[in-house]
Amino acid sequence: MLVVEADITNREQVKNGVAQAKQRFGAINGIIHAAGVLDDNLIQLKTAQEAGRVLAPKARGTLLLDEYLANEPLDFFVLFSSTSTEIGAAGQVDYVAANAFLNAFAESKTAVSNTFTVAVNWGVWQEVGMAVDAAVRLGLADELQSVGTDGPHPLLEKVIVESDDEIVYATNYRTDTHWILDQHRIKDGEALIPGTGYLEIAKAALAKGVPDSQVEIQDLFFLSPLEVHEDETREVRVSLEKNGSGYGFTVTSRTPEHTWQEHVRGKVGNGRSPQQPTYDIQEIAARCNLREVSFGPMEQETKQETYLNFGPRWKNLRQVCYGENEVLAVLELPEQFSDDLASFTLHPALMDLATSAGLPLVDGYETSDDFYVPLSYKRVQVHGPLPRRIYSHVRHNKDGRNHQEVPAFDVTIMDENGRSLVEIDEFMLKRVSYESMINGEKQTSGGGTAVAADAEPTLLQLALTDGIAPAEGMEALRRILSNQVPPQMIVSSLDLQALVEQADGEQDDGDDGGLKLSRPELQSSYEAPRNDLEKNLVKFWEELLGITDIGIHDDFFELGGHSLIAVRLFAKIKKAYAVDLSLATLFEAPTIAECADLLHTEYDVPAEATQEAEKPKTEKRRHKSGEWTPLVPIQPKGNKIPFFCVHGGFGNVLNFYDLTRYLGKEQPFYGLQARGVDGKQPPFASLTEMAAEYVKQMRAVQPEGPYMVGGFSMGGEVAYEIAQQLHAQGQEVALVALLDTHNPEFARRRQNILRMAEGPDGIAGDAEGDAPEFGGGLMHMLRVLRRWAKLRILLARMDRQKSRLFRQARGMLQAGETLPQSLISPFLWKSHIDLVNDHELKPYPGRVTLFRASETEVSNPNRENVGWAALAQGGLDVHIIHGTHNIVKEPYVAELARLLKTSIDKAVHKS
Repeated sequence: MLVVEADITNREQVKNGVAQAKQRFGAINGIIHAAGVLDDNLIQLKTAQEAGRVLAPKARGTLLLDEYLANEPLDFFVLFSSTSTEIGAAGQVDYVAANAFLNAFAESKTAVSNTFTVAVNWGVWQEVGMAVDAAVRLGLADELQSVGTDGPHPLLEKVIVESDDEIVYATNYRTDTHWILDQHRIKDGEALIPGTGYLEIAKAALAKGVPDSQVEIQDLFFLSPLEVHEDETREVRVSLEKNGSGYGFTVTSRTPEHTWQEHVRGKVGNGRSPQQPTYDIQEIAARCNLREVSFGPMEQETKQETYLNFGPRWKNLRQVCYGENEVLAVLELPEQFSDDLASFTLHPALMDLATSAGLPLVDGYETSDDFYVPLSYKRVQVHGPLPRRIYSHVRHNKDGRNHQEVPAFDVTIMDENGRSLVEIDEFMLKRVSYESMINGEKQTSGGGTAVAADAEPTLLQLALTDGIAPAEGMEALRRILSNQVPPQMIVSSLDLQALVEQADGEQDDGDDGGLKLSRPELQSSYEAPRNDLEKNLVKFWEELLGITDIGIHDDFFELGGHSLIAVRLFAKIKKAYAVDLSLATLFEAPTIAECADLLHTEYDVPAEATQEAEKPKTEKRRHKSGEWTPLVPIQPKGNKIPFFCVHGGFGNVLNFYDLTRYLGKEQPFYGLQARGVDGKQPPFASLTEMAAEYVKQMRAVQPEGPYMVGGFSMGGEVAYEIAQQLHAQGQEVALVALLDTHNPEFARRRQNILRMAEGPDGIAGDAEGDAPEFGGGLMHMLRVLRRWAKLRILLARMDRQKSRLFRQARGMLQAGETLPQSLISPFLWKSHIDLVNDHELKPYPGRVTLFRASETEVSNPNRENVGWAALAQGGLDVHIIHGTHNIVKEPYVAELARLLKTSIDKAVHKS
């Protein structure tokens, strides 16, 4: 037996793992691909990265195994799929898609290969597998033995699961053993965990009791309160599940009715701040001079205590100074409880009063009878443990200022020297009446993860009792391998149809609600349109995106917008306001508020409907300050060396948005869009002229090197010329990245140009692959010649059509007309291909990095003596990404970003 640890989604690691196995055993006779992960969550809350993490092990892992074992005479290729493709359980859209891919792959490979290939759609297992792991996290499985002895913290008593991907803690909470409950009670006497208690739990769970560790908590949502009755023992599970570079964080508990309820959900990871910020406390205090309230030791009385009974640890507020939309509070933990700080680094009592000190800033707070409960934390950065005495600077969050229903605050907690200990972004609270808090909030089962014992059992509960036993699973696999079976097999110990009906029933809410989805959770808070212009834009967005209640600060891309929707959006704007916007406008103004402001200030579009709106519209021109520019700051923030990326054949840079997200907020990213993307100007006359203009724009942002430049598809050739010109100007070029730019020798052959994957009229098949071959008989040769002749006729017809469109577009521009959107892309594409054909590439003295799609590499190879290797005198690095030509988009962009980030880091280090 040989055990090799490798990431099944990493090309190099899979390649090395296969090589090690072949070196040890000489040959590989079969594959069982069983890798997979599950991230159960609503589709609205899933990010592209989170879905990609679920898809990659099954989809990308399968493709890599197939690629590196393509020449092995395999006896079998077994893929472990799932009956989730039949059941379609809620929250598993990415997992279902990943398994559906395995099923499709098995069908496809069986059709074109002699290798015995089967996707086994397994049902849930007992004793082992994902279902059991989930049951343990949620507390449905009690018989597992604890790992180790005690947990690292008073709120985390036992570790019951511990692996590289998962940590689960189990704790019995009681009011007589946990002061966090005993000293935080509703007036009726019921004890509950304060919201700040979950911050302490999250930090302790990740840090495993290390007090000085930096931790970052994100998107922490409060789903239901965790209350404990007197003399009750409440069993609580705290789970960390690996999610990218951090962990998903959940807290669940077993209720007195023997159900399991989820209380909070969020993300937690190691802190990334290199140093603790320091603030001038005296300067803040000088601004907070409108009102001051002071309390003696143990004398504190706040409005919150009208509804809550605080124990002595909560009597820690000493002084509150109020300013305009900000508060500075001084807090000190009573000395008799100072020993708490050895275990509680984010002391819940101190944190509770420190974060809520800003509530009097809310209009009407002091005179209302309402109560505020925590709703969410957007981000909490923990730089260090709290001392006994702290200062809390609370400000209205810009999106939550004076919002009475859902106020939001930013909070900085400092020590006496002004050093930041905790930074909180967007702490949101919800206003409720005290009666609803007592009678409604406590009784809600929102966030429940299981059902009562007398209700219909869930799939998790069935897995523990009636799932596939390991011995049964082994016997089923043996039978499958011993018989001629179809490419897809279902193995289940449960009634599959009954599970399908149960899942359908759980998802059916009895109301289809129309065709639009409700607004998802976003980084921005909802704000309604303020004028007629914003109302119209909201209407356009809702129609095109299929989402209701879009706010004026919601981001187009976060809502799922892409270039095709943008084209339709701008068509509506042009029809309504006679303004012709370019796609790059969405980077400048990605929200309704920003777009409306742009239309109003740059194009004189009135904010309110007037009589003039009834007059015939004439096209409005943008003010001179907003004229077209090649440079598009897609992500200008961050302190790293900027990366400049040239457009592909179509000329626009909207397709780089996903790449910038994966590269991160610390990597500045500028797109270079083509002249003519607005349909108003002719393209550049030569590739050299184009590159010279782009160099000018780059140096306006970054006057001196080292430079990092890249380009997608034909844009790679422009980036190569940019590097040549920068080098000629005496500037250092640290990185030249060609993103699936074709072999320059092949790319200049007419038949390859016509079938480039980026082209708008790409045709099926490979022109060279269909060339006549010797052998096979006269009839075979005649059939091949006939196909070849038809293909040449088709290519010639396409060429004539493109030439006609090209002449039409050029004539319109010469006449001063604006091209319609339908003409811009094909016109630019042909223009740019002509520029590439007419440009003479010369050897470059530096190093070049080429990122190739596997599909392109097959039909357009880059060999040692033909292609970029012959031109890059400083050497050529080649990275292969398994996928199609469009590697800047999902699902390939994550792998491209990972490889590009590595290349950028190496280039920076070398510079």
